[in-house]
Amino acid sequence: MSIFKPSGPVFQNYDFHQLNQGGGVLTAGTLQVATIDLPFGFPVTNLYWMVGTTALVLGTTPHYWLALFDSATRALLGQSTDDTAAVLAASAVVTKPLSAAYTTTYAGQFLVGMMVNQTGGTMPTFTGFASLSAVQGATSVGGQKFAGSSSTGLGATAPNPAGAITQLGNVPWVGVS
Repeated sequence: MSIFKPSGPVFQNYDFHQLNQGGGVLTAGTLQVATIDLPFGFPVTNLYWMVGTTALVLGTTPHYWLALFDSATRALLGQSTDDTAAVLAASAVVTKPLSAAYTTTYAGQFLVGMMVNQTGGTMPTFTGFASLSAVQGATSVGGQKFAGSSSTGLGATAPNPAGAITQLGNVPWVGVS
């Protein structure tokens, strides 16, 4: 655990104080994932991510949720409720409870996914590392990509399983409790 994290998350994918290095834009209806290491037997009840400098301005038919996936199979392990009236302020840490708690069945890498979809409005950005070289000089660990985009054309429900991950250059900050 690190002293460099906001209140709430027990585990995070990297120290919160390193968030000043960049971020990226979410694409409407596309699952964005980031890898996080969790211990065996940990009860996951909440997922976290941090909005970048652009807040969500609601358009029409909005959907917003977070989800937890197995990193090897990309199977859905838990999802928050679909939020159709989300307020996502710029530079805010966002917390979403899972619809049902999930207790990890192995120690290792998991994926935290975020998805925002709407017509019109303004899509939010996320805060994170500007490049993977800032993480560890690599794009993956054990064959698992650190972060990227996955399934597209999404609405109220997370995919099960999530689609293949396309590596992106920016790694969002995520956390769990």
